[in-house]
Amino acid sequence: MIECWWPQEIGYYDNPNHNKLNLVDYCYEIQNKTESGGKGWVSKDTYNTGDGVYEPHLDSRFKDLNDWINKSVARYVHETKTEFKPKRYTSWFNIYKKGDYQEVHVHPNSIVSAVYFLKSNEKCSSLIMQPPFQDQRDIRKVDGSVGPNTTIEYTPVPGRLIVFRSYLPHCVGRHQDEGDRITLAYNYE
Repeated sequence: MIECWWPQEIGYYDNPNHNKLNLVDYCYEIQNKTESGGKGWVSKDTYNTGDGVYEPHLDSRFKDLNDWINKSVARYVHETKTEFKPKRYTSWFNIYKKGDYQEVHVHPNSIVSAVYFLKSNEKCSSLIMQPPFQDQRDIRKVDGSVGPNTTIEYTPVPGRLIVFRSYLPHCVGRHQDEGDRITLAYNYE
């Protein structure tokens, strides 16, 4: 399904085989033997395998999930009528514990980005998408309809993939739940 905001298309796709993946424990195994990446990030507590520390798309244990994600990204490109054929992509995963967050950021060297919710519940912090129009953020619509400053939040549903253009500012609010939130992230160039 495609939704248009600001006007910008954000896709979301639900993996019918999510419950068969058995990757949560494997992510914890990797965390136990791999140092966290993202050294230049403001949020230093959130565990992640960014900056090339570990890339799930290079691990055969993630093959089925990566194949589904790549097909979903291709579907997003087709549904948005975008002329884009990825030449390469990168990936990493994040483990959010209580109090962890991810600051507002973009992925400037990519065209399309995706976030997959591997582990979460209804109390987990949302993926927050902000409009790309920085100079119009303070303009509000009096009738409550979506305007150029509307912030969109995606509740983390296990097995859901969110696909969006990499220039869209996004973040994760401070995680308030005792249960972990695990996401996989992908950038396509």
